[in-house]
Amino acid sequence: MKAVTPLSSSTPHAPPLRVFTTLLVKDNEVALRARHRARLDEGARAFDLVWDGDLDRALADVPRDGAAWRVRITLRAGEDPLVETAPYVAPHAPWTLCPVPAGAVPATVRMKTTARDHYEAARRRMGGADDALLIGHKGEVWETTTANLFVRLAGGVWATPPADQRLLPGVARAALLAKRPEIAEKPLFLADLAAADAIVVTNALFGVHAVGRIVGLGSFASDALASDL
Repeated sequence: MKAVTPLSSSTPHAPPLRVFTTLLVKDNEVALRARHRARLDEGARAFDLVWDGDLDRALADVPRDGAAWRVRITLRAGEDPLVETAPYVAPHAPWTLCPVPAGAVPATVRMKTTARDHYEAARRRMGGADDALLIGHKGEVWETTTANLFVRLAGGVWATPPADQRLLPGVARAALLAKRPEIAEKPLFLADLAAADAIVVTNALFGVHAVGRIVGLGSFASDALASDL
């Protein structure tokens, strides 16, 4: 497997850009396997990298003992992929989110790359919350630093921010939208969240997880859509 060719950068000593995915291996199965491989394939094409797409080889040393494992596969310049494994610890429920201005978003945001300064800056401002909720300059809601957002609006209609250039559309988000095509992709604002009766977040590790509180907005029902993912 070949490595990512770093993007050119105006910063002479900028670290090389890497593409990665983080997946769950549980009960001897790789959750959302095809979508993780597609993410790596897409990154390979976007950054003119060659890799053989052999996910089995990348995961060959991951324990298949029935336990749950968090596995991060990182594609690197000049080296084979780096595979890091740790026991998976499920998050507590429900989450508290802290709204934080998103700041400058990298052009690569739609790919899962190591260009994550805006996420790290947001997390430094989230206080004791479980994650930061990124907010655009017009008050539009984008995502958290680790998950995508779904909101139940008036009338029981579920919606999620559109997969435009301002957020990373995750593999769990894609899986949920494929199973629930009635979910609307539409711009959402803090006012929409304040009026919502349920909010959840999604990522490839925990699937769907309830949000119980947003700092400054209030509390929400623990409605997790978990059976639909």
